[in-house]
Amino acid sequence: ELALLVEELAREHNLLRSLMDNIPDFIFFKDRQSRFIRTNRAHSRALGLSDPTQTVGKTDFDFFPAEDAKNFFHDEEQVMQSGQPLIGRVEGARLADGQLRWLSTIKMPLRGAHGHITGLVGISRDITERMRAEEKLKRYAAQLEAARDVQEKNTRELTKALDDLGIAKVRAEAASQAK
Repeated sequence: ELALLVEELAREHNLLRSLMDNIPDFIFFKDRQSRFIRTNRAHSRALGLSDPTQTVGKTDFDFFPAEDAKNFFHDEEQVMQSGQPLIGRVEGARLADGQLRWLSTIKMPLRGAHGHITGLVGISRDITERMRAEEKLKRYAAQLEAARDVQEKNTRELTKALDDLGIAKVRAEAASQAK
């Protein structure tokens, strides 16, 4: 029976490792002091590391500009103090490649056996391409709105010119009949 339990535990461990190593989202676990205790490969690569174990014991202040790290830390403090998850936070972050990336992040409290919060788990999805596409759509919508405004102005001017032309025609006809 013990052998079956060990086998089941090994199978569960392999499934978790497979998930952690292959999912493209950034997955990380942190302790109460917001130190990394585990990350997946995608997250460690985004941080410029070749091995996920290189994050262990470090914080966001070791990888991000101070202002970004401070914001991440503040969010994590809120999650761990309140016990409430943070879901769908869109945040910008400069990753190891130096590029600004947009992330949609979930941070959930981790609880120990007695229900006490022992840290948190986070999952961040890179939504940079979606954000760029949304920005392009906003610019396009603004251009369409500006074009519509120009068209309405031109229509008003044309209507006024036609009205003026009609008045001038009536006057010309009246002057012609008066002669």
